[in-house]
Amino acid sequence: MEESDQKRFYAEERLQKEKEAAEKASKVKSEFLANMSHELRTPLNSIIGLNRMIYEDKNVAEDHREMIGIAYRAANNLLNIVNDILDLSKIEAEALLLEKVTFALEEVVNNVMEVFLPLCHQKGLSLRCNFPADHPPYLIGDPMRLGRIMVNLVGNAIKYTEKGSVVIDISCLPDPGDPKHMILKCSVTDTGIGIPEDQLDNIFEEFAQVDSSITRRYGGTGLGLSIAQRLVENMGGKIGVESAFGKGSRFWFTITFPTSEVRPEIDKILFQYENARQLPPEERRKAEDVKILVGEDHPLNQAYIKRLLPQLGFKDCDIADNGKMLVDTLGKKAYDLILMDCHMPVMSGYEATDSIRAGEKGTSRHIPIIAMTADAMAGTRERCLLSGMDDYISKPINPDELRHIMSRWITFPGENDDTGAGEKSSVSAGTPSGGLAALREFADNEADMRKLVTVFTQETEENLNELRENCSDGYNQAWAEAAHKLKGGAATLKAEKLRALCEQARKMENAAAIERQAVLDKIQAAYDEVKSGLLAALSGDKT
Repeated sequence: MEESDQKRFYAEERLQKEKEAAEKASKVKSEFLANMSHELRTPLNSIIGLNRMIYEDKNVAEDHREMIGIAYRAANNLLNIVNDILDLSKIEAEALLLEKVTFALEEVVNNVMEVFLPLCHQKGLSLRCNFPADHPPYLIGDPMRLGRIMVNLVGNAIKYTEKGSVVIDISCLPDPGDPKHMILKCSVTDTGIGIPEDQLDNIFEEFAQVDSSITRRYGGTGLGLSIAQRLVENMGGKIGVESAFGKGSRFWFTITFPTSEVRPEIDKILFQYENARQLPPEERRKAEDVKILVGEDHPLNQAYIKRLLPQLGFKDCDIADNGKMLVDTLGKKAYDLILMDCHMPVMSGYEATDSIRAGEKGTSRHIPIIAMTADAMAGTRERCLLSGMDDYISKPINPDELRHIMSRWITFPGENDDTGAGEKSSVSAGTPSGGLAALREFADNEADMRKLVTVFTQETEENLNELRENCSDGYNQAWAEAAHKLKGGAATLKAEKLRALCEQARKMENAAAIERQAVLDKIQAAYDEVKSGLLAALSGDKT
């Protein structure tokens, strides 16, 4: 062997050994990071939990609460860093297993929005999401990791944006090569500090930030974008960035998912669970002997329920204006069934259900709870069932549907006893535009009709005033709550145009004043139309 060949042989052998040693060291590092970060999570969870308990204790002095709050936030930040390291080490060690479950994209996006809306409110930023008007089909994949990608991108945008907005754009397009697949496209655009052009190629690298001053000012590990990139690529997708230094950035990714027309698997499990809760026929109680407690804050919906339940055969019904009042009332009287509006002031229906189920632990008691909500988005029913409710009915409430749901626990009067109710419920079936026809379902006479019209107009005009007072820039929960109340009344009246506009306004919890004003003008016009129709019909109504 010539001397040059021998040198090359030894060099290649040395390089191979160095490569193997580097790979072994990288594997050991990944395993160490995975084990270390996993072990750190256990004490951190205890620290965070105990700090939160102390922070929420009203007996703790205010100066001590402030110190505990600092410790609580610091522990949460540390946990986020540990989670980043754990995810990265799992990916590097090829130990990250992606789930393949059926999920609703709306739920993933809603969860991301709920996480960041309060933070945007604190910073005075506008956070908006443009979601497809036609709800996409269910997707099959890993919703938790998809959410993590979005959380990392949105969190990154908010971190580096001092003023302006962060906008999420979502679209779903059929895969040209396979009609059973959808291409999810998501982009996150901000008006933040931007990225210099010469740094764009490195922005997805581990621990990468534009410069050291960024780390000092904004904090963070520089792992978020790297994890997002690796998760996207593990899902077979692509990720990229466009940016102008000093003007903002746009991060985007595309992932192709199989689709399903079947509801998520969790829903099937919950459906089996709810069926297990229904009583056998011989144990069901007669409607006239059942005590019902209703949680509902809208006056028109209260009036509807007060008239509907007696029509169904119930004689003992009480109404609470909010979740806390409902829980307090439950402690004073034994009830057999609860109708629970999900969105109520003071304490929501979800929170009230948590409180009720916590009180039932260790006992054989289980009060059936039926959720009532105007939210018709995919995933709402799953959320209701997961919170401990037994079933779900959307507003406006259909008497036949409510009766069918209740029949799992209750025996109703014979068909001859409720013929009148059936006739009333059929009156509005052919009048989707709503109005007096909808009110006839639960009004006994003309005097009742006039009273309900007055209740509707007074409550709606109060809510419209609330919208006007809260037509401002940025995060505003009062705006969303007023829109939700408006939506409830419109749904009960079956005023579909007004209901749809109120739903649009409800989703604008964080928006610009000019956007809110545009929707408010449409709501006012739709309400004026409904009100004029009601008053005109009422003046000419001879029934």
